[in-house]
Amino acid sequence: MRALAILWVILFHVFQLIGVFMDRGEFERLFLAVEADPLRGWVLRGDHGVDLFFVLSGYLITRILMHEQEQTGRVRIPTFYWRRFLRLMPAYAAVLLLYVASRAPNYQNAWANVLYLNNFLPVSEQAVIWSWSLAIEEQFYLVFPFFWLAVGQRRHAVWAMVGLLLLGVGIEHALVVRHGFTMPFTIDPVMQGEAGQRYFDSIYDKPYTRYTPILAGVLVAYLLGRTRVAERLQAAPVLAHGVLALALGTLGALLAPRTFSGEWGPVESTLYLTLYRSLFGVSVAALLLLIQAKAGGGQVLGRFLAWRALRPVAQLSYAAYLVHPLVIFGLYGSMPFGDAASVSLLELSAMSLGLTLLVSLVLHVFIERPLMRLRPA
Repeated sequence: MRALAILWVILFHVFQLIGVFMDRGEFERLFLAVEADPLRGWVLRGDHGVDLFFVLSGYLITRILMHEQEQTGRVRIPTFYWRRFLRLMPAYAAVLLLYVASRAPNYQNAWANVLYLNNFLPVSEQAVIWSWSLAIEEQFYLVFPFFWLAVGQRRHAVWAMVGLLLLGVGIEHALVVRHGFTMPFTIDPVMQGEAGQRYFDSIYDKPYTRYTPILAGVLVAYLLGRTRVAERLQAAPVLAHGVLALALGTLGALLAPRTFSGEWGPVESTLYLTLYRSLFGVSVAALLLLIQAKAGGGQVLGRFLAWRALRPVAQLSYAAYLVHPLVIFGLYGSMPFGDAASVSLLELSAMSLGLTLLVSLVLHVFIERPLMRLRPA
């Protein structure tokens, strides 16, 4: 899933960042043409690639904590934070140094990135704007070990997590209503317009509106490790296939609408903005549950996601996330962009992906991997 997540994010930014270099009217024309194309429209929903990462992160981190509890009977919280630091900060620091040295936009505010507080700055003042997701993860994991120690071994842990998922939906709904946000989304490549900035600053990059996919991953890890849900799904294929159909159907319903155009009524608009991200995270978590339980078609999904060709991409996914906008900006800055008809998204995608993976490999081999080896067991 990591490989699919990073590829989706990169392809989304390959397209989105064209808007920085192209005439606004031509870009909007190209944007709406892509949205109307059933073979390409999914690219415009690449922000969900981050939600995929969040689900996987919650699942994997919780599995690590559960394994430590099983082996030692406790969770070493200082060790947990040190492992997170060695996993994320070395490669991140290298990118931040490059960003500051090049005096890129808002470079003077990189201090907030070092403290993982950049998502609380207005988007117009953020350095390395795409790193808001790292801040959300670290804010979540700042409190998560304590939550896990308090709840993780209790009988009603599932209901505590379901309650927090519903709380997240409630917060999202309150903010959507308070700010009067409506569909369709604004076509705004780097959140330069008032509407885009307002949505980004109040909802898009805040931990209290984006934690639900992470928590959905946590819930999957708990169900697999502390309950007999895997056995029950294996013993009830009708139920397992029902979960599969519901998850895939929900994902299809979320991704099918034209979210940047079309007519939206006030009720459906509010419902979509309130629910779409949490429902996406829960649906992906349901698929992850089936894959790990090897039930309801999970074996087939698991074999596809374990495809050997995707493994190098998955291994480089963190480095690729850090560097790909820099690579795309560098590439586009050396290219002329004319009208919409002259843009070849296939060529841009191939060049951007190739260069991103090459730069990511260097970052991974010389910085990320050596320092990851220092992490305590």
